Amino acid sequence: MKINHHPKQRTHLFVIGAFVLLALTLVGLIACKSNEVMAPIVGPIWEWTGTTDSSGGTTAVADPTLYTIQFLPNSVYQGRADCNTISGNFRVDGFSLQISPGATSLVACPTGSLAPQYTTQLFAASSFALQGTEMTIKLQANAGEMHFRQAGAPSNASVLVGPIWLWRQTLANDNAAVNVPDPNQYTIQFTADGQVQVKADCNQGGGVYIAGANNSLTIQISRMTLVTCPTGSLSDQFVKQLQATTSFFTGGADLVLNINNNTAKMIFGSSAPPTVTPTAAIATTTPLPSPVPPTAVAPTAVPPTATATSVPVTVPPACAGAPKIQFFQASQPNIAQGQNTVLQWGTVTNATSVAIDQGVGNVGTPGSVIVTPATTTTYTMTATGCGGIAKSTVTVTVAQPTAAPPTQAPPTAVPPTQPPPTAVPTKVPPTEVPTKIPPTEVPTKVPPTQPPGADIIGIHWKWTSAVKNDGAHYTPSDPNLYTVDFHANGQVSVRADCNNASGTYVISGNSLTIQLPVVTGALCSPESLSQQFIGLLQEAASYSVQGNALTIELKADSGSMSFIK
Repeated sequence: MKINHHPKQRTHLFVIGAFVLLALTLVGLIACKSNEVMAPIVGPIWEWTGTTDSSGGTTAVADPTLYTIQFLPNSVYQGRADCNTISGNFRVDGFSLQISPGATSLVACPTGSLAPQYTTQLFAASSFALQGTEMTIKLQANAGEMHFRQAGAPSNASVLVGPIWLWRQTLANDNAAVNVPDPNQYTIQFTADGQVQVKADCNQGGGVYIAGANNSLTIQISRMTLVTCPTGSLSDQFVKQLQATTSFFTGGADLVLNINNNTAKMIFGSSAPPTVTPTAAIATTTPLPSPVPPTAVAPTAVPPTATATSVPVTVPPACAGAPKIQFFQASQPNIAQGQNTVLQWGTVTNATSVAIDQGVGNVGTPGSVIVTPATTTTYTMTATGCGGIAKSTVTVTVAQPTAAPPTQAPPTAVPPTQPPPTAVPTKVPPTEVPTKIPPTEVPTKVPPTQPPGADIIGIHWKWTSAVKNDGAHYTPSDPNLYTVDFHANGQVSVRADCNNASGTYVISGNSLTIQLPVVTGALCSPESLSQQFIGLLQEAASYSVQGNALTIELKADSGSMSFIK
């Protein structure tokens, strides 16, 4: 049955529909308004200051700048857990908060690190509360509360903020240089709220930075366009080097970023030299008090010496205290002659210079260096500051090679009882001489030797699979994305999908240990095996080579990794 509405009825229906649409719009606005609860926690860098558990016990964080988290508008978080970087997804609903595990680098942090507790507590978050520049995250099952403070650009990083820095060159410690043809195409700008804006040739993006004590600096690029730049572009190289930054220093209108564990330097120029702050001007010259009229300053009334004494002298700041060395250690304190080890040290505070003896020299902190002592050696780190001198030592014990076994020169090779040559014709027939010293015995007297690791050094090994005794199997979709290269100097280079790692290895016989203290923290695709690959390599215990195949056995007979050339 067809119903015909009266014009007035149609008008009423239109009005009702308009009211319904308006109501829905208001509901949507209210919903959007409730989502703005994210605004206070999105953007700033939050530093973990401590945790209070359900019983009232507290865990205090000595250096909150080592444990950070930043919530980004796209529901992704990123941060730092001591010597590692972390990233993943989070979800906010009102004041409830859920933080999911994601990607993390796998650097072995120093003893006493709170990195495991920090990440475990983050992933147990249930809600948050804000009070001024402080944030509290409540844990599930009323297990306790994490306390955070909001961090902006630290005072020692103020020289970074403002100018657009133009990349001019990267200079390695061996003087190998990468010169940038057009610095205007490769720039970075730091803002006071902890953000960075980056131009990498035909691409643009940004992220966050964390500047800590002693000019330490980390840069995390979280967003970049993916335009294919012309051949010869340094776009990818620029971004990778920025994310490998460990510290910085400035000189005039120049900025230098130390990268790759201080093995190279990125050199920038400023497009606009930083302006001098008013406080700096006040610190160097103070105007005369306003109550003194200008005519009162006369050569006869005020001697020149009085004018000089009337200018206040700026009192230097009080000394912060004696230098403190966080730690100083060797990755392998016991090695064989010819092997190497890595000296590692943490942050050094209240120091103007830090040096290591035995030919290492001045160093930045934190850092590491590879050493190959010929004999047992004690290394001393000396930190000097206005509050005195602090020292820390570590001894590397070098095992000397044992004496050569007597079987290398068998006594039967040249019988001492052989008669003189003149007696041969009468006592021994000439035909018997060859049978006494067979020519086949000569090569066996000095068996050929092969230096340790010669069968794996200098080969580009590609990972094909891994099997764990707990039933886990790993098979990369493209072995070319997961590679390892052992270098003759004891260093190892690793590609793990979208990440790179570097470190050292030690070979003794067929035993093999691998340490990877430097790992980039890029967020690879969900199906990536980047973290698993780096973790498995650091479980290496021994190796064997058959033809074109390399097998690495893992510690405690827990499994094995397979590679091909």
